[in-house]
Amino acid sequence: MRRALLVVDFNNALCANSRASMQAAAARWGAEYLEINEAFFTDRQKPKVSPAALKCFCFELSDADEFFILDADIVVSGLCPNPFEWWADRPELVAVRNGSARFGDLGAIRNCERYEWNKLLNEEPRLAGAPYIEGQYFNTGMMLVRRRYHKGVFELISDIVQTDHGLGWNDQTPIVASIAKLNIAVRLADERWNWIHPGQIMGDWMDMRKTGAYIYHGAGEPGRNDWLPKIIWQ
Repeated sequence: MRRALLVVDFNNALCANSRASMQAAAARWGAEYLEINEAFFTDRQKPKVSPAALKCFCFELSDADEFFILDADIVVSGLCPNPFEWWADRPELVAVRNGSARFGDLGAIRNCERYEWNKLLNEEPRLAGAPYIEGQYFNTGMMLVRRRYHKGVFELISDIVQTDHGLGWNDQTPIVASIAKLNIAVRLADERWNWIHPGQIMGDWMDMRKTGAYIYHGAGEPGRNDWLPKIIWQ
C-alpha cells in the first residue's frame, strides 16, 4: 500500500516552516512526500482556471494508493496522528466542513457556497441535480482520498476544472459538487484536522502543541504569510 502526502504549491506559496512540518509528518507516517506545482503537468493537464486545481490530478501524477492532500498555506503539528491509520481503509473521502461556528460571518459563507453551487450546476450539465446540503460543503485544503474509491470521481473533477465557470473557489466547488453528484460518501472530520484562521484561538496559539489542533490552515487569510513561518509545531 503506497501512501503519499501531497502538497499543492503554486506561486511559491509554501514557506520553509510549512514544508518542514509536512516532510516530518510524511516521514512519521511512512508516506511519500510529493510537492507539486505547475511544472509537473503537461499543457493538457494544467488547469486553465486556477493552479489550486492541480490537486485534482493526484491519481495521474503518482501511482500511490492513498493521498493526504494539503494546500500550501498549512502547518502540520508534530502531534498530528497518522490519517491513513486514523481512517484505515475507509471508503469515505475525509475532509473538514467549510467554515466554522467561530466565524461571525458563517451565514455569508453559506450564501457563497449556495451561489457558487447554483452557478456551477447551471453551467455544467454533468452535475445537474447534485444536492447542496447545508453543513456538508467541505473545505478542500485537507483531504484524504483513496484510488480504490475515488479515482473515478477525480477523473470527472479534473475535466470540469478545465472550464472557467467564474467561481471564487475554482477547485473547491467542483470537487464538492462532483462528490455529491456521484453520491460519494464523505467523512467530516473534526476541526482539529483543518483549523482555519488559527489566530482566533485564545492563548498561546502560535505553539500548536498547546492548542490540540493537528493542522493550521491560512485559507487565504491576508496575514498568513506573517504567522506561518513562526508557528511552533514540534
